[in-house]
Amino acid sequence: MKEEGLGCQLKYTAEVNGWKPGTGLSNFGDMGFFGWVIPFARASVEGTITDGEKTIQVSGIGYHDHNWLNFQFQKIINYWMWGRIYSKTFTVVYAFIQCNDKTDNHTVKVLMLADGKEVILSSGEFDFHKEDFEYNPRAKYQFPRKVIICSPPSSMSLSM
Repeated sequence: MKEEGLGCQLKYTAEVNGWKPGTGLSNFGDMGFFGWVIPFARASVEGTITDGEKTIQVSGIGYHDHNWLNFQFQKIINYWMWGRIYSKTFTVVYAFIQCNDKTDNHTVKVLMLADGKEVILSSGEFDFHKEDFEYNPRAKYQFPRKVIICSPPSSMSLSM
């Protein structure tokens, strides 16, 4: 890619197998659907970045996803939080999409955990908590400084 003196040439090599949550589609009835796939949940990236006459070699960890839809998503979304967590061997990708009253405040929850290259967990069953909010005057919005992703409390009880 190159435009107006800025450019990059990057090579992504997958470190985690490609993944999609469930079928990759979230259906919203008569409104339409939202699709999401993640070909590179974690990739080694190497290449160059060019700024004018200066070109530098770069390397690091990369991520790439792709989503598509057939309606105006922003009309039903209150907010969408997503992120990635990397350790030496584990990769986590998550999303929490809070819809508005047009969908009865439906939530879309997505969680992927990989150990090395292999995805070992793909789930929408988790609790998502936000804490310690901070107001950002540029965005005119409050953002959590802390999110907690955990297993939901079990609705089953075991008696002996």
